[in-house]
Amino acid sequence: DCTLKVWAISDSSISQSIIHAGTVWQGASVPNGDIVTACGDMIVRVWTRDPERMAAEAERNTQKEMAEQAALAAAQKGSSSVPMDTATDISQMPTTVGAKNGEIKCFKDGATVFAFSWNAGARSWDKIGEVVGQDPESKKFYEGDDVFPRGEYDFIFDVDMGAGTGLKKLPYNKDQNPMVAAEAFVAREQINKSNTNEI
Repeated sequence: DCTLKVWAISDSSISQSIIHAGTVWQGASVPNGDIVTACGDMIVRVWTRDPERMAAEAERNTQKEMAEQAALAAAQKGSSSVPMDTATDISQMPTTVGAKNGEIKCFKDGATVFAFSWNAGARSWDKIGEVVGQDPESKKFYEGDDVFPRGEYDFIFDVDMGAGTGLKKLPYNKDQNPMVAAEAFVAREQINKSNTNEI
């Protein structure tokens, strides 16, 4: 879910969640207490609580903005399964609990829809930004391959396959069964079937 989660040893709860601009492929703690993450955006980051080793504030703000923009772009591509016109009213936000840390949910404030990320450590929704959406009639063209036919699709998702392979395209229509599309993608990419649910 593009986040680094820090777990409290005392009660096994999430004490901190840090959003990244791409999939977090690996995390490791180092002897000095810092945490290193390797991310799908091809950047390795070192996270520390020691002010002497922290990046400049401008650089930290840039990282946060990049991560928020990536989450917002994902929401605009359809990562939120709720259509914008039926998004939950913002008045319901204080009583809405996220299902998992880093979950992206859209809330409507008047005629404007905003994307929020669930922060399980703080038990609150962190605002990412305004969702502008897309024209529901707009389709995207896909060149076609051995599994997915050439033509127009509602969405063409970028699936991050890791540093060695990069991004692969997954065309998808709203009326499709998502499991069937994921199974076809797994077969096309010749990857383990255990990836189907995640895709």
